[in-house]
Amino acid sequence: MQYRGLRHVFYSSFLFISACGGGGDGDTPTTNPGELEFTSSRYQESESAGGISFVVTRTGGADGFVSVDIIPSNGTATAVDDFNDATLTVFFDDGDSAPKNGMVNVVNDSDPESDETINLTLSNPTGGATLGATNTSVITILDNDTALLPGELQFSAATYQVGEAAGNVSITVTRTNGTLGAVSVDVATSGNTATADVDYTTTSATVNFADGDSTAQTINIPITNDPDPESSETFTVTLSNVTGGASIGTQSTSIVTILDDDNPTATGSVLNDTGVTTCSDATANGLACNDATAGTDQFPGQDAEHGRDVIDNDDGDGRAGFSFTKLDSNGVPLADQTADYATTPWDCVRDNVTGLIWEVKTNDDGLRDKDWNYSWYRSGGITAFSGPGAINGGTCVDDSNCDTEKYVTEVNVSGMCGANDWRLPSRHELFSLVDFGATATPLIDTQFFPNSISSMYWTSSESTESGGSAFIDFTGNPSGSAIRNIEMSVRLVRGGELR
Repeated sequence: MQYRGLRHVFYSSFLFISACGGGGDGDTPTTNPGELEFTSSRYQESESAGGISFVVTRTGGADGFVSVDIIPSNGTATAVDDFNDATLTVFFDDGDSAPKNGMVNVVNDSDPESDETINLTLSNPTGGATLGATNTSVITILDNDTALLPGELQFSAATYQVGEAAGNVSITVTRTNGTLGAVSVDVATSGNTATADVDYTTTSATVNFADGDSTAQTINIPITNDPDPESSETFTVTLSNVTGGASIGTQSTSIVTILDDDNPTATGSVLNDTGVTTCSDATANGLACNDATAGTDQFPGQDAEHGRDVIDNDDGDGRAGFSFTKLDSNGVPLADQTADYATTPWDCVRDNVTGLIWEVKTNDDGLRDKDWNYSWYRSGGITAFSGPGAINGGTCVDDSNCDTEKYVTEVNVSGMCGANDWRLPSRHELFSLVDFGATATPLIDTQFFPNSISSMYWTSSESTESGGSAFIDFTGNPSGSAIRNIEMSVRLVRGGELR
């Protein structure tokens, strides 16, 4: 019997080879079991739900039976005490690409505590399947007992900005994760580039919250409206000396930018200069400009003879007339502004002239990677003329979220630089970063904006000419418009909109 079985196997193989024309390489059918990954890099749910769901997808192929393990492990949450850390497995049948739901069971305790996290990791794919880019995820257990805690006190934002003619700037302190008992915290100002009692009034105060009160409290800091043309200036506000058992949250400091309103180069808004520091004649560019000492005036009215490129040309904080501050993941200025990105990475950059805060791209295949691009989309559009744009028409870390609106949402959920009010910049705002004096593309100061690529970047501004949206091109032809299904890069901004 065994011998006949072996003959049968051999004979079948022989017939298969004959049918394929004598055999040879390339005759074995190829299969594609696909990639397995989470649908999101984060999930969350209240601990009262008893469990937190996640979803695993199979993309790129559906050949064969495959499976993958999901391993829960400690983040800030602790196995057994807060969640069940048993390994889970999801299965896909041959031809099956329907998303699979799973759940990590969590403990609904009665202890007031901060929200806690669980790390999820995909492991041990079978059937030839591979792991996709989103092979880890973080589950957040939202505590439902925080009312029994004194809470956390912190500023509502990492940065504020105010025109110097506004009279004062309002700073907000919030109480979250608990309202038990009366608590208080001290607030005090300190100078950065702004001078205390010259540009703003030194302020110290105590913010009080009554038992059960979580209403945000506001402090007004007087701003001096002087007549002097100058760069925008900053000062710091700090929380300290918390009482009543409360704690100070991660946003314990905030930077206030005073926008100067006396800049003679401003035309309806505060903007950087162009970065052009050389002059041109009819035959040549890159020429040295006028020599005031020698009394020459060869290039009257040329750009390099005017504006911040001349009066604030300090390359220490940005080339030519640009002025930037590097901000860490909490939106706080780096202690060493001379640090290079490889040694001390930063997440955002504050433009000290406009007061805007800008996203810094990464090179890690994550959410903000420099190589991702997006279609332009906004729910409901801007006008009936143009429509909402193209949903999910780009290429990014999450294949279901590759349009501008969804990217903004994802970045705000991540709390980049301690903020959740990021948005797509207007054409006017993004144009303020273009450095026309740069000697190579991209036309932006890469010392402050690392991982920048020579590309076109979407703006929020509508273009009636094309029925599309405007973009800024950092390769040298800076402004244009395009239909909204074209894939482009995105750099987000936050802060008051420039006119």
